[in-house]
Amino acid sequence: MDAGARPVPAAAARHAAQAVRHPVQTGPLAHGDGGEDGGTGENVLNDAYLVPDDMTDAFLAALEEAGQDLPGIRVDVTGPWAPYSFAAPPPDDRGTPS
Repeated sequence: MDAGARPVPAAAARHAAQAVRHPVQTGPLAHGDGGEDGGTGENVLNDAYLVPDDMTDAFLAALEEAGQDLPGIRVDVTGPWAPYSFAAPPPDDRGTPS
């Protein structure tokens, strides 16, 4: 994760029941689409957050606020995502995910 993006997962975690860090996107998905702000860039964080319905507004507000003071970083929120976004492999005999 890009060090400049650290405030984003910290803000999100306060409102989420669960968080999963996925590998960052590569290829065409890794760059901005030149959308509304004309921006392009590199994907530096790809997390999924399980947010209770009654926390959605607070979650979105926290992410917007966290992203305001991050020069060169745009926070995009998408979803909802399918439950398998939060699945993890079963632990091996030592109790660690395999």
